[in-house]
Amino acid sequence: MKISPISFKSTYKLSRQDLNNSMMRKILAKKEKFDMTFTYGSYLSSEDNFFIQTPDENGNLTLNLLNKLKIPFKSLQKSETLDYENIKSRMVLSGFDDPDKMSLKNAKTNVLEQKFKESGSLYVGKNGQNGSKEKYDKIKRYLETGEPIVAPHIYFDTKNDKTTLHFHDGRHRFAVLRDLGMKEIPVAIDKNDILIAEKMGLF
Repeated sequence: MKISPISFKSTYKLSRQDLNNSMMRKILAKKEKFDMTFTYGSYLSSEDNFFIQTPDENGNLTLNLLNKLKIPFKSLQKSETLDYENIKSRMVLSGFDDPDKMSLKNAKTNVLEQKFKESGSLYVGKNGQNGSKEKYDKIKRYLETGEPIVAPHIYFDTKNDKTTLHFHDGRHRFAVLRDLGMKEIPVAIDKNDILIAEKMGLF
């Protein structure tokens, strides 16, 4: 299933070990003119990776610059990096999660959205509303790098016989994937909570 891009970017993946200071200065000198955005490796990916993203209309300018500097790179296509199966295959548990205790499960987006709203717990609306717009936009850019994505981590809290769903981590990631139109989103969940989630109709 193909899903629509939420931004119009050309993405180029570079290895930081292939970049020297002179190359970086020349790239930075064109940052404003080419409207470049830089995404570095983070806890979601290797620190060795460096990504240049630029509007499609400036893609050839960036491409020519990288070729002129003789910097090895990989051009990433949105049709690949924003494909549902591609995103799904890149979803992983956090390095802090115990794989013996945690599981990745495909959650129904509409049910997850409803339970998230009902919780009143730092709900992130469409296009990052009520959340951090900076974080929301950063995740959008990151999706186009083709790197692994740490799955949103959900848990449940029961008070007065009422069970509420919360995000331990990843509410902005969920919001971005929801806004992409994904019908199911992989989430990280404690294996002991799977039965609760199934009763909610989440899986």
